Order: sequence, then C-alpha cells, then structure tokens
Amino acid sequence: MENEIRALADRYAVELKRNIDKRVADMEQDDRSHILIYQVLGISKDEGKLIDVYQNKGRFLYKYAGSFLEEAAKLCFKAKFPASGSVRVPNTHGKKPKLFGVDCLVGSDALEIKWRDATTDGDHIIGATASSGGQLSDIAVTIPAGACPLKTPLQFPSSPTQASLATPNIGSINRVLISPDSGLAFVTFFPASTPGGNDTLPAYKIPCTTDQINGVNGQTCPAGQATAGSVVNVALTGQAGAPIAGTFSPDTNTFYVSTSGDDRVHFINTATLTDTQQINAGLTCGTTTTAAANPFLACTQGNAVPVMFLASRPRPSQGASTAKKN
Repeated sequence: MENEIRALADRYAVELKRNIDKRVADMEQDDRSHILIYQVLGISKDEGKLIDVYQNKGRFLYKYAGSFLEEAAKLCFKAKFPASGSVRVPNTHGKKPKLFGVDCLVGSDALEIKWRDATTDGDHIIGATASSGGQLSDIAVTIPAGACPLKTPLQFPSSPTQASLATPNIGSINRVLISPDSGLAFVTFFPASTPGGNDTLPAYKIPCTTDQINGVNGQTCPAGQATAGSVVNVALTGQAGAPIAGTFSPDTNTFYVSTSGDDRVHFINTATLTDTQQINAGLTCGTTTTAAANPFLACTQGNAVPVMFLASRPRPSQGASTAKKN
C-alpha cells in the first residue's frame, strides 16, 4: 500500500509541476496593470508579481492536493475491502440524473470522500453534502500561536456548525467556492431532476471565530463580517435551473455562476447577494450524446448547453491601458 501511495504521489507531483510551469510561463504574457494598485498600497512591483505567481501556484496545489487525498483514501479502502470501489446507483427518487455517484461503496455503506474547502485565513473548513435536502458544515479551527513547527495540535470542535442549504432539487454537490477574503461561500451542484426548478444559489455568510470575537492572541473580527454563520438563498433571474459552476472576480465584488435551464452566466453582487446581470455564453452541443455515465451531460447537437467551468483574471481598464502606453 505504501508503494502504491508513493507511486500515486509521484504521478500527481509530475502533473502538478507540468501545469504550474505552463501557467507561470503563460503569466509572462498577462496584463499586469493591476500591479499599479499594489504599488499604491505599498507593495513593490517585484513583490506584486510574486504574489500573483504564488496565488496561481496555490490554486493548482489545492486542486491536486484534494484529488490526491481522495484517490489515496480510495486506495486504502480498496486494500482493506477488496470489493469496494466507486459505483453509480440508480436514482429512485426522480428522473434526472438517472444515476448517482458513490465515491466508495463498502458492502451496503456508501461513503462520501470529499476534499473540504478551507478559508484563506485558515479559520474555517467548509463542506457540503446533498443528503437531507442539502447540508453545509463549517468546522472552526483554532490555530495555536507561535512559529512552526507547532508544539501544540490544531484544535477542532467536537461537532461542526451545520446549516440546511434549503434549496430544492439538489442531486450532487459540485463545489464549495470560498471568497479570497474568507467572508462568503457559494455552493454549486448538479440537479436531481430536470434542469429547471431551482432558481436559487446557496450562499453562506462565514462568521468570525470565537477567538476573533473575544480578541484571543490579538485576533479581531474583520469589519462587516458576520458574528454568526447563515445560509442565504440568492434568487436567480429568469428561467435559471441549478447553479453548476462558479468563480469570484479578482476583486471579490462579483460571483459569476453558470446555470442549467437557461444556460446563462449570472453576475451576483457579493455585497447585496442579488443577481444583477445575465449573459448568454453561446455554447452549443457539438455532438449528440446520451452520456450514460452522467445523464446530466446528455445533449443534442446544436442545442444550447450550460457552462461547466468558469475562471476569472484581471483585465485592463481604459485608464490602465492609457497609462501603459504612456
């Protein structure tokens, strides 16, 4: 088992390095006018460049770390229970999707293996599950003060804070996306039945920790951040179905989310949690497919399809372009 996990780690390390190297090389062609803002705030040009590089490296690292741990966990279950593995089971509660994915089936026990998302401040670990109509869990982490390596262990509560997503038609969770300022999280998912009938995007207002509220070790609660966590269902305009994929704008003022049903991308104002704009990405099905492995992906050639992946990066403004020319 140790050799299998080492081989798995080596494979992921090679793939991670390849993607990081490619992204860092591509960044040399990116517009860097936003670094002017960094300089206004006292960050040098070189330091600003390094910040951008390591932010991009961190995104790849987090993705590959999560995938590696999930696959390693499955290998361990496989070693202990040879008949276990990932399976798809029929949906007996609706028409779509026809099948539900089970990360690891051990006998009659269906185990969910998920890499939970953590806030950038390190104070929360947030996950979500589609069971019981959709549930969100928030684990508050107490990080000991002092230099690494830590002499005292991380402290976790005996039970996480849990909240109902209170959103209809959740089939399976896609992602929990957390804002860079650790103040807000959105949950995207695939629908349990026909693409329509959701019309809401679950948002979680991440609270300050008890230590922040009490000022332990000089910690403070950021201005405007909630002192108690709460789930808000953001109303989506038009004929939106399930929120499938999303990403935050670089300034975190907007959350972009793609939806089934209307096949649009919606612009969510993160301050007011309102749907302020919708655009048609214009994506169409290239080849008719029944997608037996994932019925949600079935489409007819030429018909509109939703965006399945979103990413954002800074773009030059008119003023930045003028400054660059001068």
